[in-house]
Amino acid sequence: MNVSRGAAPRRVSVTMSARMDVAVLVGSSEDYELEGWLKLEGLTGKVKLVSVASEQAAAAAYLSGAVDAAYVYGGYAASVTAKGGHPLTDAEKIAKLGVPGIDAVAVSSSLVKSHPDLVQKYVCAEVQATRDLTGSQSAKYLTQAAGVQGVPASQIEPATKAYPFIPLSQQTYWLGSTKGDTSSPIVKAYAQTGQFLVKQGRLTSAPTAAQIATHIDPTFVKKALSGGC
Repeated sequence: MNVSRGAAPRRVSVTMSARMDVAVLVGSSEDYELEGWLKLEGLTGKVKLVSVASEQAAAAAYLSGAVDAAYVYGGYAASVTAKGGHPLTDAEKIAKLGVPGIDAVAVSSSLVKSHPDLVQKYVCAEVQATRDLTGSQSAKYLTQAAGVQGVPASQIEPATKAYPFIPLSQQTYWLGSTKGDTSSPIVKAYAQTGQFLVKQGRLTSAPTAAQIATHIDPTFVKKALSGGC
């Protein structure tokens, strides 16, 4: 967690029918969000979660009729909806209930120390990609990306625009003003996730906010945003 691209609650859709078998990406922010939402709705134990290895697998499971629901995002959510899925909630709504999911990119501490120039180039590329996907030429880039994701261009563009990207101007707010800033939203979210995993029995203990904050370094993003690329 040394450097993170604009962390944001992922916009996802959940679709359900009479049975409650839901395909979800295991060990992900979606997994955390969905289980938190089910608990808040009093559905824990009444809904069977089917863990899959990828977003594509979750959508495919729903489209093939293997499960009755899928918790997916972007183009995959669009494909599920196009096949009759009815969205019941999304990550933004769940986050407002106190269960935020974070989409972040992390690199090892050893890589940051040994190749800070490489890390900076990567962050610069992420910043530029964000500009490309959210700027005036976004349709051009999204159409090219549609083939890679295996969904129609007509679906990927509206799905991406609906995704709650955090503006570049808010990057340092989410990551914190300095390394070790425990007041940043991403630190609070990870601390909450840790406690969630402890309660589920997946972890025996969780790191404190102060411990998490030492692994988040906003300097790379600051340099990228200030023209340091």
